[in-house]
Amino acid sequence: MIKRTSTFLAILAIILSLFANVPSPSYARTEKISNFNIWYFKPSQVSTSATYKVLIDINETVGIHGWLKVTFPPEWTMPDVPPKGGYSEYWDHELERILTSIYIGTSPCTKCQGLPEIKTNKRKNPEFIEKFGLDNENSILFRTHIQLDPNGPYDPVPITIADRAGFTNAPEPGYYKVGISTEAEPDVVFSNALKVVRSQVSPANVTVTNPAIGEASGYNISFNVGEGGSIDARESRVTVVFPKTTKLPVTIDPSLVKVNGMPLSVDVNIHQLSSTMSFITPVSIENSGKVDVQISEKAGIINPPTRGSYQVKIYTNFEPTIVDSNPYEIKRAGQRPVVDPPYASQIADYKFSVEIGNKLQENDIIEVSFPKGTTVNQFIQADSVLVDGTPCKLKPRVVVDELKVQLYAPKVIQPGGVMIEFTKTSKIRNPEQPGSYAIKFTSQGSDGVLTTDEYSIIIKRITIDNVSVKPINAKAIATWVIEGSLAFTGDLDAGSSFTLTFPNTTVIPENIPSDSITINGVQVQSATGSGNVLTIQIPSKIKSGGAFKIVINPTSGIVSPEVSSTDYKITMITSKDQQGGESVTFFIAPPIPETTLLIKPPQPDGKNGWFIHPPSIDFVCTSKTATIKVWWNWKKDQYIKWEPGNWSPLADAQRIDTLYWYAEDTYGTEELKSYDFKIDTIAPTFNVTYPVGDTVLTRENTYKIAGIGDSTELAMYEDTEKLRFVVPNILINGKQVPIVQPDPKGDTTKVPNAGYFESIVTLNEGKNVFTVVAEDDAGNSQTKQVTIIKDTIAPQASIIKPGPAEPSHCNTIEIQGKTEPEALVSVGSQIIQVEPDGMFYYDYQPKKFGANEVSFEIVDQAGNKTTLKYTIWWGTEARLWVTGDGKQPNINGAEPDPPLSTAPYVSKGNTLVPLRYLAEKMMGGVVKYDATTKLVTITLSNGTVIKHTAEKDTFTKTEKGKKPVVITMPIKSENKNGSLFLPMRKFIEDGLGQKVEWNGALKQITVIIPPDSTKCKK
Repeated sequence: MIKRTSTFLAILAIILSLFANVPSPSYARTEKISNFNIWYFKPSQVSTSATYKVLIDINETVGIHGWLKVTFPPEWTMPDVPPKGGYSEYWDHELERILTSIYIGTSPCTKCQGLPEIKTNKRKNPEFIEKFGLDNENSILFRTHIQLDPNGPYDPVPITIADRAGFTNAPEPGYYKVGISTEAEPDVVFSNALKVVRSQVSPANVTVTNPAIGEASGYNISFNVGEGGSIDARESRVTVVFPKTTKLPVTIDPSLVKVNGMPLSVDVNIHQLSSTMSFITPVSIENSGKVDVQISEKAGIINPPTRGSYQVKIYTNFEPTIVDSNPYEIKRAGQRPVVDPPYASQIADYKFSVEIGNKLQENDIIEVSFPKGTTVNQFIQADSVLVDGTPCKLKPRVVVDELKVQLYAPKVIQPGGVMIEFTKTSKIRNPEQPGSYAIKFTSQGSDGVLTTDEYSIIIKRITIDNVSVKPINAKAIATWVIEGSLAFTGDLDAGSSFTLTFPNTTVIPENIPSDSITINGVQVQSATGSGNVLTIQIPSKIKSGGAFKIVINPTSGIVSPEVSSTDYKITMITSKDQQGGESVTFFIAPPIPETTLLIKPPQPDGKNGWFIHPPSIDFVCTSKTATIKVWWNWKKDQYIKWEPGNWSPLADAQRIDTLYWYAEDTYGTEELKSYDFKIDTIAPTFNVTYPVGDTVLTRENTYKIAGIGDSTELAMYEDTEKLRFVVPNILINGKQVPIVQPDPKGDTTKVPNAGYFESIVTLNEGKNVFTVVAEDDAGNSQTKQVTIIKDTIAPQASIIKPGPAEPSHCNTIEIQGKTEPEALVSVGSQIIQVEPDGMFYYDYQPKKFGANEVSFEIVDQAGNKTTLKYTIWWGTEARLWVTGDGKQPNINGAEPDPPLSTAPYVSKGNTLVPLRYLAEKMMGGVVKYDATTKLVTITLSNGTVIKHTAEKDTFTKTEKGKKPVVITMPIKSENKNGSLFLPMRKFIEDGLGQKVEWNGALKQITVIIPPDSTKCKK
């Protein structure tokens, strides 16, 4: 699920409108997918629904809700459903079931993107045919729930279509291709060829461990599945149909049936009337692979009662054609008596079959001779002996010395095998000596005496007839049930001990709670362990040869052996019988599989447990044969089977999902595990609405920063998938500020200002930079900067031209000044433009001769004000004093800088004034001095040239266009402290041409130079 924001959509709409009709000059759009590879297709059997695992190389992006279309061959059969949703609630659920059987990457498609559209050319439902007719293709169109990019996390794009979707293979074998297309690349591209086969199992070879008529036998059945008949462990079923006269027990312990050496893990289905057994295979078999079924004699399958050739029938759920086995023979009557118990000197039940060569009438004689050492009771009751399950009607005749018993047939017996049983009530006692023995028998009308195969009589030792372990897995803490009987070595009293040695690598704690073990239903007195040896004190008396049942509960802490085996045994001794005995073999299955989720990167790379880049996942399992089932968000019916070693990236998203998984093999199922994935790969967005612009000026001490954080959709899965609207956290210079939370459902009428944030910040004088960060819970962020300049200082301004006291003769004087860029400058009501560099220019028209004051008002962007008053001199007014106190002269009010070393003075009755100061500062002339000749040359602005030799009493004045005139001064010029002084009136009036005013009272000389437009410098 991607983030959606109104801002983003608006911008996107503008961009699309701008470029809608603009072809790309450098990018050519493709119309079809580069490659479509179906790398897994099982089962490949005709008329069977298969699972497809495919990879597609796309060249164009398929956005969320964009469609993909899979086109199956016309020979395929599609699910018989409406072509699209909306027909009824029931059929919408069925369409959803089909849709969620399709995975893109690791997640199933969902109805959030809409129900699929299915076309079929084999519609069968009459209602659908009438309403929709038949289509011209077999296809399914569905919409992706994630964005698919050519170079995105899925490259190529993996798609799984599970067999439960119900797309059924062609009814005829052959090679077929499947097509695929997308909304972005609509041209159909076809896959590699798929081979569909019609196969069946091979005729089985059957070996019977006891080919005797009417007796229990083990069966070894070997066959091969066909080229399309692969078998999946824990899922595929094998069915064996025995000849009708074969008797199957009501139940068969699964451990008594093995497939390829591995015992079954689930119950065997038995149907006695049809002599059929079926079972779920514990192992997987590839196409054309071999299957060996071993059924123990202890399963209790009874051979047919007559000799002859027989066949079993075999088929599987993927190869349902019934195939007869090769014939096997039931050759003769049983010759191996079953003696129960087979212990020396014990009264036992004797059961064996004999073959009658001719028909026996009721009360015809069958003679049985027991071996030497057997004790035959003289008084055997008629109903203590059974012939083919029927009690004898006449009392047998017993010849004790000869160990012979003559039976009288209780009914007509046809030729063939007959089962004879002497029950324990016959009180036949086994020989005292252990060894091998045989029984002889004959029947009325037969030609000779037949001898059975040998049977064994043994010394009774401790026997353990049953060991049950649940769970049966290695390394498990299990419940153990151990059943058997003692030897005839005397009674065991309470407090006596049993010592049991378990298989190597069994772990038995040293201290075991006594209430965790019972013997014959009673808690033991004590229990201790050492390595793999368990010693327990029995709670009550057990008679010699008596039965015992030991139950060990998981609270004992006993851990089963580390590895699997079908041949484990337990040995046992007692405090009275150190020879002891051993158990029947029992099976410990492989350990319960353990699956580990692998994640790259192994830890979330965002904050608060979030991934901000899509991680990749894989699984490893301790069992190579286990099936790992993986699904999202409690959608167990949408599981996929994970192939370890297949790193798969998760999609870009902003969502929280729970991944569930467990592994199961034939003998165990792992406990359900889960991992919460929090993925947010998309940064939040926001806008600063105040201040407007990136930079703002203010004179205030505080300022408001406000904006809107965009609401986005966060997908979360609870009981159903829900979308919750969230806003990011807002931080200003690292400090979180409050933000208005949206309505969880995004209802803007309930929370119209969702996402609004505001903060009042404190300002320092000058530039204040504020970093505003929108950060989601995962740590994705967007950053913007706001610059607020606090300016409480009045703007600086200066006049560059004319300089202070600089005279001007223009009627309009250009005043050049400089201030802060973007400041506002005005004179009165007139606004003066300020250049980008801060320069401003003002044309001033003086109002009077002499000093004219101009007032400039400067206001900066922050509103600070400065008033700049400047004096403009129109014309020149020079003042000099002859006071003898060194008072400095001034021109337009400005004294010389640096001060003159000698002020004007009186010499020989003449007032002397400084030549250079007056020529340059008052007249604006240029003065040059030749130190060799002591010649001073003054060039005035009107072109007049004055030349004077220092310490002479004359100077020459040459006006422009006129002849030189020699002017004689009353005294010679004088040199004072490096400055040349000349008589005032002659120099100023005759030389410089300016009128001199004398104020005797003040001893002040004033020279007035009125404005002269001819002297105006523009």
